[in-house]
Amino acid sequence: MNVLIVDDDRFVVKLLKEKVDWGNLGIEHVYTAHNIRQAKNVFIKQNIHLLISDIEMPYGSGLELLAWARQEGYTIQTIFLTNFADFIMLKKPLSSKALNTI
Repeated sequence: MNVLIVDDDRFVVKLLKEKVDWGNLGIEHVYTAHNIRQAKNVFIKQNIHLLISDIEMPYGSGLELLAWARQEGYTIQTIFLTNFADFIMLKKPLSSKALNTI
């Protein structure tokens, strides 16, 4: 199983990659990206099973990334990260057809 961590905060990406015992969780490879463009390139080149993504990033959100992945036919599980305490911003996107399988 492979995981992709996407966050514009390089410290968060580094911390997650280095401090989580991925092998113990059955994860073989951990890939990283700092924006949606980089993340799409990883999806195209690697077989990703789990996406861990920040919701709000410059140049596109994690929700947009997931919608793209679903549209392209990728079957992945997703965990979203956020610093926002208000989840109202998620209500509309999570109800959209592209994200219904979350």
